Amino acid sequence: MYFWTHEELIMKLIRFISLFCSLVVLFPVSMMAAPANPTPVVFTQKDGSTVTIRQFGDEHYHFTKTIDGILVVGDGNGNYVYADAKGNPSGFIAKDAAERTPDELKFLESLNQSEVHSKHKALNGVRFPETLAPSVIKPAALLRANKRVSSFVTGDRYFPAMLLSTDDAEAFDSAKVYKKLNKKGYSEDGHVGSMRDYFIESSGGKFKPTFDVYPISLPMIFGEYRNERTLITSAIDKLVEREDFKKRAEKYEEECPFILMHPLSNEEASAYNADYYSHQYTLRALMKSVYTKDGYTFNNYAFVSQKDEDTGKLNRLATIAHEFSHVLGLYDLYGVDAEGYATVGPLPFDLMALGTRNGGGRFPPTFSAFERESMGWMLLDEVFPDSLLRPHMLEPLSEMHAYSITNPTHGDEYYVIESRPAVGFDSKISESEYSGIQGKNGVFVWYV
Repeated sequence: MYFWTHEELIMKLIRFISLFCSLVVLFPVSMMAAPANPTPVVFTQKDGSTVTIRQFGDEHYHFTKTIDGILVVGDGNGNYVYADAKGNPSGFIAKDAAERTPDELKFLESLNQSEVHSKHKALNGVRFPETLAPSVIKPAALLRANKRVSSFVTGDRYFPAMLLSTDDAEAFDSAKVYKKLNKKGYSEDGHVGSMRDYFIESSGGKFKPTFDVYPISLPMIFGEYRNERTLITSAIDKLVEREDFKKRAEKYEEECPFILMHPLSNEEASAYNADYYSHQYTLRALMKSVYTKDGYTFNNYAFVSQKDEDTGKLNRLATIAHEFSHVLGLYDLYGVDAEGYATVGPLPFDLMALGTRNGGGRFPPTFSAFERESMGWMLLDEVFPDSLLRPHMLEPLSEMHAYSITNPTHGDEYYVIESRPAVGFDSKISESEYSGIQGKNGVFVWYV
C-alpha cells in the first residue's frame, strides 16, 4: 500500500480544493485558553477621578494598563491602583499621566515596569485551567469514535441563568435578557438571532437550549462579596428558594449547569476581584466539591458580566455564547503574544477565538465543522487519497456537510473543508472590532 507524504498530500489537497474553492483560508487549530477587549476605557474611581485603562489577556491571565503602559491592579474596593514592585496593589490610586502628583511620579519612576509585569504574572498567571468536559469527544480523526456523546448537548435542554443585582448595583430588565437569550429571530439592536437560535443553527437543530432567567437580589453591596465562592453560593441559595425554580427544576441536569450574570462590567468587577473576569469554571474545581442545596446540585457554570464595557448596555450576545460554549466543553482556539494580545488562531472566523467581536458582538460565527463534530452533531465526509481528484459537491455548512482529509501516515493530522457563505450569524465575519484583522466568507480549509 502506498502512503502519501505530507508534501504530496498538501499538493493533492490544493489540486482537489481548486475544483470548487473560490476562497481558501488555512488556519492552525491550537487548543489554548474570550480575549480581553484592549480598546481604551475611561474608568471612574470611587473618589470620582478617572483613569483611561486597557485590558489584555483572557480568563487564564489578564492584566490592565494605563494608556501610557503602567500596570494597574484592583485594590478590592472598586478602584484601580498602580502595581508595586512585587506586582501587588500599591496605595496610589491610578490616574492619567497629566494628573499624577510628584509623589506618584516618584513612585512610578522607582519601578521597572517589565519586572513588575513579570511579578504580577507569576502571582496571577494560572487561573481557571481548561479541562475537557465529559460531554465532548475529540473528532473522529483524533479519536476513532468509541465514545458516546452525552445527551447533555442534544435535544431540548434547560439551563438556569441567574440575573444578579446587589444593594448598590441594579440588574438589567429580566424580560429583555430573556429575549436576548431565547426569542426566535431576536432582532433588537441589529441582532440576527438569540443565543438559542445560535445553538440551534450551529447544531443543525440537534441541540435546542432554553435559558430560564431568574432575577436574584443579593442583600449586600457588590464589593462585600469578596470571593467567587461566596458570590455564587449566595446566589444559588436564593435561587433554590424560588417557587418558579422548584417547578422547573426537574428539567435541569442532575449536576445543574448554569449561567451567573453579575451586574457590573468586566473592568468594574475586576477592580474588586481579579477572578471576576468573564469565564467558565466548575464548582468542583473552585470548592473541591459540587454545591448541593435543598437537594439540588450545581457544578459547571459560566460567569459573565451583564454590562458591556464598551457601551454600558446589556453584554454582547457573542460573549455570553462564548462562555456557555465552554460549559458545553469547547476549548478556546487562539493564542496570545507577550502583551496578552490575541494574534494566533482563526481570529474572526470562530466564536472560540475573536468571533466574539464580529458585528459588535451581535453576530457570533456559527461553530465550525471541527467543533460540530467534536460535539457529536455531525460526521465529516472523509475524502480518501484515491478520490482526491474526482469532483465533489460541497454544500453550505448550514446543511451539516463538510469534508475531511486525513493524513494516512498520521491519523491525528487532517484537514477540514467547509463552506461558510455570508448569511445569518456568519454574515459579519468581515467586520471584527478586535484587531483590524478582517475575514472573508467562502470555503475554509482548517488544518488540525
